[in-house]
Amino acid sequence: MNQAKQDDFYPSPEEIDNAARELIRNCIEREVQIDNLTISGNGEPTLHPKFLECVDLLLKVRSDMLPNTKLVVLSNGAHCDNKRIVQGLNKLDERMIKLDAGSETMFKLLNRP
Repeated sequence: MNQAKQDDFYPSPEEIDNAARELIRNCIEREVQIDNLTISGNGEPTLHPKFLECVDLLLKVRSDMLPNTKLVVLSNGAHCDNKRIVQGLNKLDERMIKLDAGSETMFKLLNRP
């Protein structure tokens, strides 16, 4: 997928920022307790071409609106070989990384892609 199409496929960091702020405001208004903010989604969050920028914006949202709340990610760990992804992951309070297998052979055996 070329970069232009890839950028159109994912929400922009600003859209994520706005959506997170709106959701948090709604929860606060309804007095819903928020234990943590979890980055997940309909697929692997580290595939977002601006993952690091999104993490930085979500850290700002958290700081502004829920300073004592953890920021967590659910990931399959497929992009932990990318420095920018690792930088983003390292900024989070918790990383829940799913590990299917320690080798390509074991992966194919377990997942049967």
